[in-house]
Amino acid sequence: MDQIINTNTDKEIHTLPLKFIGFLINIAFEWNKSNNNGTTTYEKLLEAINFNRLNEILSNPHCKSHPPYAILLIPLLAELMGKTTKNMLFFLKSGKGHELAKKLRLTSIPSDGWVSNFSTKKKINDETIEEFKKEFINQIFSALNFENVSWDFIMYNARTAIQKLGWRYQRSSKKVFEVKPIEEYMLFIHHLGIIEIILKSLSKDKRENGYSMVNILNLYLLKPIINARTSEQLAGDSKDKDIQEITELEKGVCDATIGNNFEYIDPDWIEEVNRLLAKHMSHLNFMRNNEKFKLAVDEMVLEIFGDCEFKIKAYSTRLGKVVDAIVLYVVCDVTNKIPVLYEIKSPEKYNEYTYLFNWNDVCGKGREQFLRFLENNLKIDWAKTANIKESDGGKVMNVTNGKNSLEFKLNKDETKLTLQINSERTNTYSVIKDNGVITIHKSIKEVSDEEKEKTSAEILLSLLKKARKMLGKQNISMTLFDRGYWNGKIFSQIKKDLKMKFITVGKKTNRLKEWEEKLKGTDFEIKDQRLVAKKRIEGITGYDGRLNMATIEQVCEVKLDGGEVGYVLRRISYITNDHTLSPEEVIETYRKRWRIENFFKELRNYWNIKKFPGLSANAVRIHIALIFISYLLIDQFKKLLGSNFLNATLSQLRDKVFGRIFSKETFEGKAKDIIIGEGITLEELLSKAKDCVKYIKNKKWSEAFWGSDSYVWDLLNSVSPI
Repeated sequence: MDQIINTNTDKEIHTLPLKFIGFLINIAFEWNKSNNNGTTTYEKLLEAINFNRLNEILSNPHCKSHPPYAILLIPLLAELMGKTTKNMLFFLKSGKGHELAKKLRLTSIPSDGWVSNFSTKKKINDETIEEFKKEFINQIFSALNFENVSWDFIMYNARTAIQKLGWRYQRSSKKVFEVKPIEEYMLFIHHLGIIEIILKSLSKDKRENGYSMVNILNLYLLKPIINARTSEQLAGDSKDKDIQEITELEKGVCDATIGNNFEYIDPDWIEEVNRLLAKHMSHLNFMRNNEKFKLAVDEMVLEIFGDCEFKIKAYSTRLGKVVDAIVLYVVCDVTNKIPVLYEIKSPEKYNEYTYLFNWNDVCGKGREQFLRFLENNLKIDWAKTANIKESDGGKVMNVTNGKNSLEFKLNKDETKLTLQINSERTNTYSVIKDNGVITIHKSIKEVSDEEKEKTSAEILLSLLKKARKMLGKQNISMTLFDRGYWNGKIFSQIKKDLKMKFITVGKKTNRLKEWEEKLKGTDFEIKDQRLVAKKRIEGITGYDGRLNMATIEQVCEVKLDGGEVGYVLRRISYITNDHTLSPEEVIETYRKRWRIENFFKELRNYWNIKKFPGLSANAVRIHIALIFISYLLIDQFKKLLGSNFLNATLSQLRDKVFGRIFSKETFEGKAKDIIIGEGITLEELLSKAKDCVKYIKNKKWSEAFWGSDSYVWDLLNSVSPI
């Protein structure tokens, strides 16, 4: 990894051949020209030169006819532009070079002999000339924009830059190079300091089975990028030397080992790193686009196998059945298509049962979870030191501590569990039996729909409060959520306490049906082949004030019995507290909420979010945090790749960018071996150019991304190398 991250270019950049520096300048010119901004010619480049500073280095040697710095700059510029000094002077005398001569403040053009003998006549020593050259080159590079120049861009524009310098070249059919943008991605990650900040939570680099946490994190951030379903497949089965070099792992690491290593990371810390990254990316997007955030809130059900602290019995609408799962609530910025924050919950909206403990393991591995259930759910503080004993063939469990006692008893059919506390208080729990394993759950079927909605709505309110604090209330224009969060009291708090505007889909209550029935044919207008109406409504239980209802009426396709297709006329109503929006604007704005569904789909299909390395609380939390961190990093990296990749999915990036590390494309027959100057091959030239651009970019990446956030810089500066 050191070979990828660290280069000595910063010590050598001013000593590089001027022809090579001219090549880099032309690459920067091509980049700026393609983006219609910044420096595009040598004339404009000289506007950034501090001539006073250059004169100070020369100690202002007396020269009547010409500025001394200009005389020394002429041969330097000649090499940078691929010319001889004589040709450069001829160029300055021509009409094309008039502007450049003006920038150099030359009232007349000196002769070739005057320029060649100037330093000798004025007794300027070699050290001063070297310092002059170094200052000039540093000023040039500080004025050039390499921020978003990618390795692909250097490669595809090399021929143009070479031809502009007038270099001669020979052609051959030799294979030249391989594209390895994945190295640039890993370099980008490390120079943002993400891994270093994560490792801040470690007191030292603990190892499980000999693996360093730095290597483990490198591996984990790479896994979704190159479509490896398991860590063994990533660095083991692929047998790819490039991956082994990046991760410094000669073989794959089993997920169990990764899960064990995750026990050494503080999950609260890594979730804070994700929040910090999301906050900075959101504010960068806001400054870049000058568009306020539209936030969508929704939850996704992640199926999980085995015992986990976050596991619940949840009904998945996607799978159409009850599954063991964790529920993840997410706030997504649908304007820029990135997640802003998330929270792992055990909400009761999807639940038919809430998982409590494993009956078979109460006296074994599941003892700790069982005791946690007694303490947290039943508020029994004496259970920690209690004795647990099975009886009646495993159908009765007695918990005793002095005078205190509990008795759990399965019924005959093993479908219900009864709890009796101190022979007085009695509770009943549901039993689920699967392949001989008995798990105990709290049944909530009897919980009313109103209570379920209240739970989800309270989670919505909590998330919006965090988002408001994170992004700034003045920067949020709208919040979008579906009818699962319908709750009038929460709507009032969103309006009054959070000062936010919202749009949701109307829940088919009797009250809403009354409002829809009051709509007459004359209330509807034809908009985009749909009937649209707007109505001011009031009377939502718990909401103080009026809302706007935008109703759309259109023909929808439905499947009938026997597989036949039928059509029905359907009305959908959208409710909002923003009275300035037209019905069409309400509907079109709410449609952007679908982007969070696309985000969930991508997480499931391409990011392996359900492939947990372990089932401990740490493993689950850190896995999810790293997935979200990876998603944010890729989104930022896409901006470096250019406008063609801004909306690319991870699957598209694998095929068009990262996949090249496996396809081994060498562009045989397209790229040719080019001999430049004194035996420098194109391969050597591009390799050196890559290192130089990396150095220039790396100096700016972290500074440009984190800005002046002293908290981040304090973290980065306090991290000890591991």
